[in-house]
Amino acid sequence: MIKLYGSIGTILQKEGVLIVEEADRFYSVCMLRGYKDFLLERHDKRGPVFSIHYKHDFLTGYTTRIILAGEETHLTDVYFWDIASSIAFAWMFFEDVDFVQGRPYMGYILAHRPRKEE
Repeated sequence: MIKLYGSIGTILQKEGVLIVEEADRFYSVCMLRGYKDFLLERHDKRGPVFSIHYKHDFLTGYTTRIILAGEETHLTDVYFWDIASSIAFAWMFFEDVDFVQGRPYMGYILAHRPRKEE
C-alpha cells in the first residue's frame, strides 16, 4: 500500500487527486465472508493448536484471539488492515486527505496535492 500511494503521488500533477474505495477489512472480509470463531491452527505430533475469537477493537483494528495449545492458553493480537492505516499512508504522500463514508465500514479516501520535492 505504501508503494502504491508513493508511486501514484509521483506521477500525479501538483493539484492531482487520488480516490481510493476502502473498507474495514475485519468487518468486510472476516465477518461477512466466513471468519471462523474457532479455528484449528495446527496439528502435528505435539498435538492440536486451536485459536478462538475473543474480541475485536474497531478503533485500533486489532483482533484478539485465544490460543489453546495443550493445557496452555495465550492471548494474541492479530491485525487486519483498517481504514485508519490507509488514511495514514495517504498522509505520507499527499498534503490534504479526507475520508467520505459511504456504507457502514466503507467509504472513500480522497487524497489531494501530492507531496513533491520542489
